[in-house]
Amino acid sequence: MRAAILLAVFLPVLHGQTAADLLAKARSAYQRNQAQEEHWNWIAVETRSLANKAGRAIETFPSVTAESVIRNDGRRCNAVVAWGDGRKPYRADADPEARCQAMDYFRAPFPVAALLESGSAEVTAPVRIAISPDKTRLQSRDLAIRCAASIRASVQLDPATFFPTLLEGEVVENGCDIHSSQSCNMAAGGARR
Repeated sequence: MRAAILLAVFLPVLHGQTAADLLAKARSAYQRNQAQEEHWNWIAVETRSLANKAGRAIETFPSVTAESVIRNDGRRCNAVVAWGDGRKPYRADADPEARCQAMDYFRAPFPVAALLESGSAEVTAPVRIAISPDKTRLQSRDLAIRCAASIRASVQLDPATFFPTLLEGEVVENGCDIHSSQSCNMAAGGARR
């Protein structure tokens, strides 16, 4: 009932705004919130799969549940809370600094604000935006922009603040692909016992 009342109150404010208008407000609210990160907390669940060229999943990996943790210097980081296969997370019982270090190499490949800059979006409900891959930004030299442009997403906004309260998406283009020319040399004779 409360949600219906909120929508009724804010619907006139949202009426007539384009997806670009709402995304700009969402991006601004998100960036303002980033400056206040010591005051918030969140939990995210991520699933990944390996797909063939046709887009069909050929392997699905265990989901990972991560939370924001406060480091010793007051900044936030990601720390694993649970793995979908039931294994205990690495350094689960350690202090926040050690838990953060375990995830330092697994940061999101794009900033959320870059996704909220999409030029390919439409309003699907009064406070929900559907974002499609942005073909023009897929050509960027910046990996963060290319990756954000590769995502099909749905963003739910708070009607009072325009803050993105729910973001669901999947990478459907190849802008997040990282190509490396590094090689790994194995010692002759294999592993020793």
